[in-house]
Amino acid sequence: MISVVIPVRNARQFTVNCLHSLLYTFRQLSSPSDVEYILIDDNSDPEQGICDLFQEFRRQTPSPVKIVRFKQRRWYAWGCAYGFASAKGSLVLFLSHDVVLTPDYVRTVTQVAGLDDTFGIIRGTAQYVDCFPQYQVPPPLPTRDIEDLTNFAAYVARYHGLAHAEDPLLTGDAMLIKRSVFQKIGSFDTRFPYGYFADIDFGLRTLRAGFKMVCAKGAWLHHEGAGAYKDESATKKIDYALVHAERMKNVQACYETFRQKWDPSMPPTYTNVYELPLVSLRCAPSVGFDEFQPFVPLEDPLVELL
Repeated sequence: MISVVIPVRNARQFTVNCLHSLLYTFRQLSSPSDVEYILIDDNSDPEQGICDLFQEFRRQTPSPVKIVRFKQRRWYAWGCAYGFASAKGSLVLFLSHDVVLTPDYVRTVTQVAGLDDTFGIIRGTAQYVDCFPQYQVPPPLPTRDIEDLTNFAAYVARYHGLAHAEDPLLTGDAMLIKRSVFQKIGSFDTRFPYGYFADIDFGLRTLRAGFKMVCAKGAWLHHEGAGAYKDESATKKIDYALVHAERMKNVQACYETFRQKWDPSMPPTYTNVYELPLVSLRCAPSVGFDEFQPFVPLEDPLVELL
């Protein structure tokens, strides 16, 4: 069974598109018992109606749907961690809410996952991919609807087949994670205050545990990129440059958490991921902490199940 985990913070239209693509994709792929959904509302603004969207989604699928609402904002790492703790599948598919899933994305990442037991995390390509410009595959013409996206994804799948490449770091916009990874290294580290670097930390621990992270080149989905921040700028009428500046302050705070955890001798100011000493950190014989991160408790006074 695949567990699909999606944390959401506002961005109603992106969420509508994402949920619609889940219904479209899994109706073509599997029986209802082969997939479960864990939908998490990270204390979205009430007028966004995110939990209403989740409940409408539940009415449209025979598969089990767990709806979670955080009573206060807890950010990305907590959303992932709670979703992973809730998941029952042997494979966990994490998706950002600004993606549109395609059947060939799911087919291809799961097939590549089956090629090698050491492939612990498998991601795909999109027209926008954080940190990996080589995986950016834009459609040649503007896409009009999910059928266009699905057709282009099918072309990419036919073109690349099960070709794949190893990744040196993890970016968490969309990823398939094997249960064996969680069993060995645990969950996301929720100490990252705004969620940034929680994926890089998880990927580093994955590599140190002997797994590989790979990109399945034939797996394509639509990814808007920075969807939550674009939505915040548009709905609250805030200049995007100001939203981005605030975002980078949060990135710096999370970098400091990463630096203190892994190597305090790293430069105090974050520049970009390519300057991180990931190779040396991966090869370090030991670290001063337990690399297994316990799962967060499901019983939580700040969590409401709907």
